[in-house]
Amino acid sequence: MRRALLVGALVVSACSSAGKTGASDGSAAGGGGGIAAVAGQGGSSVVGAGGNGGGAAGNGGAGGGNDQALCAAACATFASCGVTTSASCSADCTASSASYKSCLGAAASDCNALAMCYFQAVAATDCPGGGGIPSGSATCAATDTCEGTCNTNGSGAACKCACATAASPTVAGLLLGIDSCASNECATACAGASGPGCNTCFQTDCATPRQSCLAQ
Repeated sequence: MRRALLVGALVVSACSSAGKTGASDGSAAGGGGGIAAVAGQGGSSVVGAGGNGGGAAGNGGAGGGNDQALCAAACATFASCGVTTSASCSADCTASSASYKSCLGAAASDCNALAMCYFQAVAATDCPGGGGIPSGSATCAATDTCEGTCNTNGSGAACKCACATAASPTVAGLLLGIDSCASNECATACAGASGPGCNTCFQTDCATPRQSCLAQ
């Protein structure tokens, strides 16, 4: 789906590499989904992305109380940033890699920084050919249109990974917001290489986060 979220753990469930986003108003291509990799349907949990996390809960140890508090706070912040999260977000996060949790801790309540932690954690899985981490200057609206074109043309993950790479880190939070919604609401329509139907679903079921994206 779009860049589905591992927020599955953080986010919801999503199909890897599915894209979705409705055609933008007056645009033939419309917006499109990014590379999704959320927990659940075919994706790995965003929070869990990045490797094997800490061990059994202990006093301050890996997987212990400190991690649980960090992940509970991170999941709550993701939700407040407009990211669709799953019920297992905190648990998946606690079991994720130390590097991912360290990134979340440093990001604190910064929506874009938190989203970058996610994209960096899932890039190797979602974009095995490279890319997938916002590092360009494209707006969220331009990225939405780019991903929509990938769907219209029936292109695969490489196309959506390129769109995500071209996006500016300053819109990472908004991008994760639309991708997580797409992963959750349009899993079937946006499975695999997806197609125009993915765009239609996204435009209908993710109108609110998409409008926020189009404004940026």
